[in-house]
Amino acid sequence: MATKRSPQNEKKELPLGKSSFSKLVEGNCIYVDKTRYIYPLFRKGGAYFLSRPRRFGKSLTVSILKEIFQGHRDLFKGYWIYDRIQWEKYPLVHLDFMNIDFRALGLEKAIDNELVRISQDCGIPCRGDSISEKFTFLIGKLAQDRRIAVLVDEYDKPVTEYIEDIDTAVKNRDILRNFYSVLKGQEEKIDFLFMTGISRFTRLSIFSDLNHLTDISFHKDYSKLLGYTGEEIEKYFDAYIQEWLTLHKPDGSTKAELMKKLKDYYNGYSWNGKDFVYNPYSINNFFDNMEFKNYWFASGTTTSLVKMVKKKNIAVENWEHLEVREQFFDKFDIADININLMLFQTGYLTVKKRLEDTYVLSYPNREVEYALLNNLMEVYSSHSPEDTEKLIKEIKDSLEKKQMDPFIQQMKAFIASIPYNLVEADVERFYHLVFYLVLKLLIGKAYPEKYTNLGRIDTVVETGSFIYIFEFKMGSADEAFKQILEKKYYEQYMAQSKTIILLGIGFSVKERNISDYKYIEVGRDDLPADINKLVAEKLPIHKTFSQEINEPQIIKFFQVGQSLKPAGPNPKLFQGRDDIIRKILGSIHGGVQHERYFLDGIRRVGKTTIINFLPSYLPGYIIPVFIDFDLQSSGLRGPIDSASVLQNFCDQIRKKTIDHTGAGFPAVDPAAFKKDAGKAFQEFLALFRQQFPDKTPLLMIDEFQDLLFAISRTGSKEEQDTLVLDQLRGLLEQGQLYMITTGFIRFDSLSNIVQHRIFGSLTRLPISFLSAESVGNVLRAGFEAPVKILHETITSIYELTGGYPWLVQSYGSKLVDILIDEHRIVATPLDVEYITDHIMLTDAQNFEYWWPVKQLGIDEERVIERLFRDYPDSKAVSIKDYFTGIPTREKLVYMNAIENLKSCEVLDSAQTSTLKIRGNILKRWLLTQMQADNHLKIRAHIGKVQS
Repeated sequence: MATKRSPQNEKKELPLGKSSFSKLVEGNCIYVDKTRYIYPLFRKGGAYFLSRPRRFGKSLTVSILKEIFQGHRDLFKGYWIYDRIQWEKYPLVHLDFMNIDFRALGLEKAIDNELVRISQDCGIPCRGDSISEKFTFLIGKLAQDRRIAVLVDEYDKPVTEYIEDIDTAVKNRDILRNFYSVLKGQEEKIDFLFMTGISRFTRLSIFSDLNHLTDISFHKDYSKLLGYTGEEIEKYFDAYIQEWLTLHKPDGSTKAELMKKLKDYYNGYSWNGKDFVYNPYSINNFFDNMEFKNYWFASGTTTSLVKMVKKKNIAVENWEHLEVREQFFDKFDIADININLMLFQTGYLTVKKRLEDTYVLSYPNREVEYALLNNLMEVYSSHSPEDTEKLIKEIKDSLEKKQMDPFIQQMKAFIASIPYNLVEADVERFYHLVFYLVLKLLIGKAYPEKYTNLGRIDTVVETGSFIYIFEFKMGSADEAFKQILEKKYYEQYMAQSKTIILLGIGFSVKERNISDYKYIEVGRDDLPADINKLVAEKLPIHKTFSQEINEPQIIKFFQVGQSLKPAGPNPKLFQGRDDIIRKILGSIHGGVQHERYFLDGIRRVGKTTIINFLPSYLPGYIIPVFIDFDLQSSGLRGPIDSASVLQNFCDQIRKKTIDHTGAGFPAVDPAAFKKDAGKAFQEFLALFRQQFPDKTPLLMIDEFQDLLFAISRTGSKEEQDTLVLDQLRGLLEQGQLYMITTGFIRFDSLSNIVQHRIFGSLTRLPISFLSAESVGNVLRAGFEAPVKILHETITSIYELTGGYPWLVQSYGSKLVDILIDEHRIVATPLDVEYITDHIMLTDAQNFEYWWPVKQLGIDEERVIERLFRDYPDSKAVSIKDYFTGIPTREKLVYMNAIENLKSCEVLDSAQTSTLKIRGNILKRWLLTQMQADNHLKIRAHIGKVQS
């Protein structure tokens, strides 16, 4: 309920609903002076981008900049910047997408109208056939006498507004990308550019052309530019604080108590994990109403976002502690939304801690956490917040009084009231999540998926007198209770004075509700001495494996040590190579191959798999011809027989052409190749072109370096038989052939095997490891229903393997073996730990391809030895620190070795300023190779295999 305030002298008005600085000053409103942070931006000039959630003061900041660039000094009297700059009037373009009516007019028309209005206000014509041309003309006319300022507020509004209408969002994104690209082209005419928004679009998105923008969203110098600090609230809102204290004087409330509660409700927003600010919208509304309510959360709709959380089955429990890497923040794409990133950018999650390149995200404060969880509960259960609040009070009372029967009955009634169609296919996870939401809203001290030394507790809840340890099972309560006892989940709480309640709950798929439950009390000093007997008395699981999953066996889809094929057991295992496929396809257009790619990557990284799948993407006029020069299959162990190789090319082209077209084609004449192989090869292709004028063969040559090795064995450099390369080069340049090659030898080392001009027409295309998202997709594809792989399991495998496909497939295969042996259907992080310690790290062959001896030698070993010796506990080391103390004459050697290590993904190639081992398992294995004298023994272990 709003409360009337008693009048006080000199008390400024609250800046509610005002984002115009001039109106704020004219209305005698509070302005928390942020001009000291704006000053360095204005002084240095340049192009800047700032991302913050809605209602955080972005528009007010843009308005302040507008008044500064218009030279309105009088507005700033009494503020920090007043006498610190030279006040001049700049030509100015101000675009505010909050006030551009793109919803009714369409985006292009709305922008066009705005450009016309700005031109009229400036007294200049508006010329051009498109909005980009008009924008360019406007900037050029304004910048005739001096460089201009451009301010763009809420630049992404036309995209984020249509989060549920992807077609419109993508269309608007493309319009904005073309429109904003003008700013890069007119860079020399713009003295100052400042853009604000919620989201940071990257890659093929809005910012693809604006590579000159400096993103200050995470910069320490601007961490307090928006939002209020505690000191600022005490300084600028003192009159309102005193008023609140007067109203609550009968309660004996103090200023310290008020500030503590304000911090709990509205503080906690951070972008660097060090500086935390209050939500300005919530603070202003609190002092207007003098009540603690969810002001910011209620000011915007989260319905679409929460529905997407449910649709994508996002692990809500992780939001209390979500660890992400720095790259996480630069991957926003409206066509493929990362929900966790969207929650961060819109203010529902924030940075709580930063550890090197790892950020810990969580809810900013109580307002956001409980309002968001209430919204989730409404979507998952269809219960209104009012109904949920009533239930919560009843359940809280039951737990506070340790009344287990009423608690279970209340939960059963609540679950029974959830409409049938809302329950997801993963029923166990659904009920687990509902329990978590209820318990979290109930008390707040509910901790999901809490790890112990022996396992993971489903949920722990603390009340004033009790600690409840919950374990949920889709089956009987006996199974759930037995796990609590066997894993000793209670041990870490025994030192506390509270009574511990161990509670096992079973769910029935058939009844779609709680089937039974078991519990015991465990006091600090009275743990049953016969706890082992208690465990032994628990009923064993009598179900057979086939009864458990309703299948006779788990199918093993994973392909260890083999390339994937479209006709394989599960083609969905092919993931994360879309960008490579797009580059290859984009290199061929207009009947010309513009780039002849050499797929360059270490062994078992997926090069052969890419060319296996490539034919299914190619247009019909290209005939793909797979040529495998692997030493084991081609027989090219000695000097090359050029006639046989060229004849083989023709045999394969003929075979694939017949398969592709269904038409006949004359057989190859071996005698012709023996007589003059080069001429026979050209005549064959001429005949091919005559019979199939609209077709072109694409030679997909796998393990290209083995062809080069065979050539190199024919004699000295002057005597080497390069006929095959000569023919390929000539016919490729004539357009009679297309070609793509692969190899594990680095591209820049190919000419060390054979010197030939063909390398000048090849382009290196690096094949790196899989992303975290792709690893998840691979593992999910390999674990088809009813087998489940937990999100934490996927994360663990990615962090261990770094995305190395060979090991990802291997982990998947080993997990299937464990599940079959133990009659389980859920793959857990504990299984991954077992595989790592007892299988992967005991066999050096798992790492033989990750440390290719032919490319990595003594210098690379010295880099790793120094890394482990001088920085034994660091996850990542800055390059600057690493090179401290290295003599200048040795630095070049070290730098070359580091580049080699990055090209083989031993060091993470995505890191530009730090050195970090790619994949925790590789780091652990390398540590096992360190001898007492801090030298590696890798070459002795795997050199034989490689050479």
